[in-house]
Amino acid sequence: MNRAILVHYGWLFVAVLAFAAGFHLFPAGRGGGDGRPDGAKTTLGGGGGSEPELLAGLEAEEEEGDDALAQAADLSESAPPTDGEIRKLGEAFRASTSPIDRRLAFSALLEGLTAENALLVREQIAHKEPRSAEFREFHYAWGAVAGAEAAMFGAGTEEDDMAPALAGWANADPQAALAWFKGLDMENDPGFDPLLKDRKIPVDQMRGHLMRGLVEGLASADPGAASDFVLSMVEDGQKGAEHLMHRVAEQMMRTNAPSQTAAWAENLPSGEARNIAMRRALESWARRDPKAASEYLLSMPDSAVKDSAISGFTGRLAWEDPVSAITWAQTIASEGHRMEAIFGVGRAWAHKDAAAAAEWAASSGLPEEMQQKMLNVRRDRDRD
Repeated sequence: MNRAILVHYGWLFVAVLAFAAGFHLFPAGRGGGDGRPDGAKTTLGGGGGSEPELLAGLEAEEEEGDDALAQAADLSESAPPTDGEIRKLGEAFRASTSPIDRRLAFSALLEGLTAENALLVREQIAHKEPRSAEFREFHYAWGAVAGAEAAMFGAGTEEDDMAPALAGWANADPQAALAWFKGLDMENDPGFDPLLKDRKIPVDQMRGHLMRGLVEGLASADPGAASDFVLSMVEDGQKGAEHLMHRVAEQMMRTNAPSQTAAWAENLPSGEARNIAMRRALESWARRDPKAASEYLLSMPDSAVKDSAISGFTGRLAWEDPVSAITWAQTIASEGHRMEAIFGVGRAWAHKDAAAAAEWAASSGLPEEMQQKMLNVRRDRDRD
């Protein structure tokens, strides 16, 4: 499996190590398994011990002298699991009362996933809700190993299989996934008939849905390529494409210094996509280091993109220091954006401290109707 997928599943390996260590430290609480995650590697790609070893580990008593941590780290190659082994892992995944055992079984299913056994593996996770992490992770992994086959399988299901599968494909092979998406002719492709003709999903809506999955995977593999793709979709007039820039900005913040991400956003072509990226970058930066973020804002010349940056900054700061957030919001040059930002801060403040927010609103000079709407956050939340 493509090694890029390791980035997304590396944390699963940490869970395996912790699980193994737990058997040495607290053997009485292992619930019947020996805790030896031989082959139950929780990263994708790279191989490891076999699934039969995992099954034995879930059923057998811990043997004296086993080095579980060393076994968990054994990433040697192994053959794909047999159909019977997949079904046993599926049974363990569904029936275990231990969340760690379930995760180990699920991880082993993903580790043994191939284009040939994917449908059988899918049967083992079919009981999960479509929005569950396991359901989406499986389709992401399937997309990484099977590409278009995994993506198009979702055209005939009621669940959202296509977007996560396309995300996995885009992460593993960005160029192939991009070429497939750009070459789509859904109206003349019978594979899309269940969606477009039977379920009456508009072509633009379907294209936008797939585009979100594509950007999700691209942003993880190559944020620059993801940014270029979003901008190209905006230029082509794809409705809602500009809003996907916030996913790129989020990924940029994970892999770059906040100042670098802000500079990247600031240098994007002018337009709503740049504003969205800037809002997201400063919102995330304010969460990490509000002082540094505020210093960056002070260095920016007055502009529409600075207004967007302040809006994102105050959106986060409102939860920590609403008074300072209001002060910042009032510096936004555009009246419409300024009032929107102030309203957002007021809503957050009312959610956190209704009395203090009401006291401020009374002397704010804001229209009465706006004050009431802003302060009714609790009532609106209860109604929802």
